[in-house]
Amino acid sequence: MPYLNFESDDDYVSLWYNTNVSFNNVGSFDPDRPTLLLFHPTLLDTQWLTHHFADPRLSGSYNMIAFDMRVAGRSSCRPTGRSDFWVQAADIGRAHHMLHLPPVHVMGIETLGCNIALRFAALLIFCNPPPPIELKEAFQAYDEALHSWCFAEDLDSFEKYGVDAVAAMLGPENDPDLEEELVSYWALAMPPTRRVRVLQQINLLLNRKPCNAATLNSIALPVLVIHGEHNHLSPKQYAHELGAALKNAQGGALVYIIKGAGSSLSIVGKSASLANLTISKFLSRQPRHRSDLVPPELSLEEHMQAGLQRLAGLMSDGGIADRNPLSSLSFCCLDAETIKSQTDALVQFRKGQLRAMNPVHADGRLIRRYTRNRDEHWFQAGVDGLSHAQVPLSRRQKQIAEDSNPRTSRSTNFPAELVSAQQVEESRVRRVGGFAQTTVDRQVIKGSVAKVMAPSASALTRMLL
Repeated sequence: MPYLNFESDDDYVSLWYNTNVSFNNVGSFDPDRPTLLLFHPTLLDTQWLTHHFADPRLSGSYNMIAFDMRVAGRSSCRPTGRSDFWVQAADIGRAHHMLHLPPVHVMGIETLGCNIALRFAALLIFCNPPPPIELKEAFQAYDEALHSWCFAEDLDSFEKYGVDAVAAMLGPENDPDLEEELVSYWALAMPPTRRVRVLQQINLLLNRKPCNAATLNSIALPVLVIHGEHNHLSPKQYAHELGAALKNAQGGALVYIIKGAGSSLSIVGKSASLANLTISKFLSRQPRHRSDLVPPELSLEEHMQAGLQRLAGLMSDGGIADRNPLSSLSFCCLDAETIKSQTDALVQFRKGQLRAMNPVHADGRLIRRYTRNRDEHWFQAGVDGLSHAQVPLSRRQKQIAEDSNPRTSRSTNFPAELVSAQQVEESRVRRVGGFAQTTVDRQVIKGSVAKVMAPSASALTRMLL
């Protein structure tokens, strides 16, 4: 994968990207094809866009490029509290200028991609757009998972929280192979020894501010909003609300609900295929533009300065235009209190990070690869130390076991209640506190032994209630 380096007085970023052409760089782009820019899903990176890059309906007709965000994948940056979705969009704008890219179609996926795409003006495609701020249940789940994940003390605990995260993302009835791949990827990319990086990603989600009316009204290009029918993280009402809010979109924003699809339209093969079909039909109706790599007329500084001036107008804050145009951090629109809390949280999470539990060997291999069926071998040792062959369950027994399993018997729908400002502030205070997971789980033992020993449901599991 090629990469770009951004350097300034207060920031450093190494931004990696991936393409669908030979030699994996923009120099091999076909000038006769339009260019499609994709944003990867939340908590993942560009390697999870395979269902889009490998689909001939897209890769056969478009030059495709996707960047690992500064806090994801192979990209790296200096940790900072001055980070929001405007900063991520500024990174893409700077990379777009440095690579001499032509005007592009933009495809934003889930919370991360959609929020960046909204701030990056182009022909827009939104896949599973999120609410303007997180739902209350999702916010609590992310908040609890952050501490559980980052301060896990053993491999079993880490894998448990990973499985809960997969269930929250995809629903309780997910593909076992996909679940194993996701947990293994997170063990490699976001272990407790890199919890500062995890915190940076979660901060983007939990501390985001909704786009104001001026920003939404500034989008005057064709827009397609695709949403999964059974998306429990973001009910489809928010897709319709986003479409209605984009009043100046050319021809009006088109909203398409994919029947049977869930919370992911990118990593689930069937849903991704339906999304690609819809996207290819939408793009085929748009004028085709060449992809000649022509050096821009404006210098990088002039280009970024124009972006700051536009942002100052959207935010009604003239001071933004006076910031350093060569730093992506100048585009941050967070208030001083949020920036301070994010900075303090980074300091707390950095303490003891190198001594945290690491599920990876020194040579970069996993200590063990997670598998759902580890404890279901047909011949395993019992509590008495002897080996016993398991007796296959009858169809009736399997049905009873499935009905009694809380992860398969619960519905994935929860009230579409947005998180309040007070809950957001309380969450920031807890993150700054820097408490460990052992402190979180310590409780006064009262009542019967059975009640004390009963496992309590985490917030990620409660999302499936």
